[in-house]
Amino acid sequence: MAMRTTKLGTNPKLASAGSCCLLGLVHNNVLYVANAGDSRAVLAKWGVGEQHHEVHPLSIDYNVKYLERRNELQAEHPNDLNLFDVNNDGIYGVRGCVQVTKAIGDVYLKLDEFNREPLEARYRQQHPILQPILNAEPTVLPYVLSLDDRFVIFGSGGLWRHTTNEEAVSIVKASPRSGAARALLKKALDNTARRHNLVYEDLKHLPLAYKNNIHDDISIVILYIDDLPAENQ
Repeated sequence: MAMRTTKLGTNPKLASAGSCCLLGLVHNNVLYVANAGDSRAVLAKWGVGEQHHEVHPLSIDYNVKYLERRNELQAEHPNDLNLFDVNNDGIYGVRGCVQVTKAIGDVYLKLDEFNREPLEARYRQQHPILQPILNAEPTVLPYVLSLDDRFVIFGSGGLWRHTTNEEAVSIVKASPRSGAARALLKKALDNTARRHNLVYEDLKHLPLAYKNNIHDDISIVILYIDDLPAENQ
């Protein structure tokens, strides 16, 4: 307890720092996807000689914009009547602060001992944290890979905020491997810029504080699926 309090006193931002986590592991032709937060893994598949592709999400988005996630969180905290706020744009937030229901860190929404100065006022809660609201335990989903599976896009929430699964898969499919992630990043930023009556080049010159209000961080990893042993399919 003393160690946590000391760290909060020297660097109060630690209590409000948090991150989602998305991980993929292939073992014996099974892809295991672990997710805590609103990052997402999306699979593309098509047969040899086929033009049409299929798109399959391989993870669950833990974001309170979905009614199911809100219901899950409320069921875990049946006596907490202050779990959600809605802003003027109709966007839900957990205690008015974050949209995710799973996250690493964000301890100010997990332990009431951090709900005090020197934590910034915008994070301090009027109502005590009686039990952790967020948790960092990932959901792990298995997927048996087949010869028709082509690639999996692992993307943070900033990618999927303004990019659909279908759009992302189409961009990667049409791009060379060496440039697919960059092409997808540019498309996501193009979409974001248009929503704010800007163009992609404008985003490069915005002050960081203002840019953070326009789009979340975007991380992309593309796993191409090659050379699966046919006898295991």
